[in-house]
Amino acid sequence: MQITQILATACEKPELSQRPITHWTDRELQEEVIKRGIASSISVSQVGRYLRQAVLQPHRQKMWINTTEKDPVAFQQDVELVCHTYQTAMECFARDGTRTVSVDEMTGLQALERPTPDIAMKPGQVVRREFEYIRHGTTTVIGT
Repeated sequence: MQITQILATACEKPELSQRPITHWTDRELQEEVIKRGIASSISVSQVGRYLRQAVLQPHRQKMWINTTEKDPVAFQQDVELVCHTYQTAMECFARDGTRTVSVDEMTGLQALERPTPDIAMKPGQVVRREFEYIRHGTTTVIGT
């Protein structure tokens, strides 16, 4: 029963326990298990063993992205345009000096909102987070 409760706690978001972290560590989980009275004492390494045995990895996540384009033909055209741009970048530069610049942001360093909730961790499967996000008007451009 205790092991099941420990694993169930590991599958919860830490914020539900008012913890200022995004992912459980073995130590944070050990502290929470004792705080909740699931076990009067337990070592950090024992918590880690239970997680490994259940193939749970609360410190990991995998991201995915859903397209906002609902028309499959328009989506395919967009994909082909982006791929063509990358495939011909060196040729355009050699031919006429055209430079291709790809701009991306460091999404993990901004205050962003996710449009869909994370998919919870399961044995053998890490937390999955949708890649898309809502910027709320913020913009960051970093040049190197």
